Amino acid sequence: MPSPLRTSRGGWGYYATAGFQVALDRYQHFRLGMGPRIYRGHTDGEPLGAVPGIRTRDLRINLMAEFGFSF
Repeated sequence: MPSPLRTSRGGWGYYATAGFQVALDRYQHFRLGMGPRIYRGHTDGEPLGAVPGIRTRDLRINLMAEFGFSF
């Protein structure tokens, strides 16, 4: 029985996030904010199962809204 072909894939990625909040009242009990997050990744290497042997590039952008209160 032939041994299975062993391959590897490599890559790198990063993410960045930022955000801000503003007070909705004079005493800063209620706040409203927003924060984007960006994910980026790259992979390459030999084919692995159904994953083709090409370089892939992924980019995702999320936008989060938040409401907060303190007392």
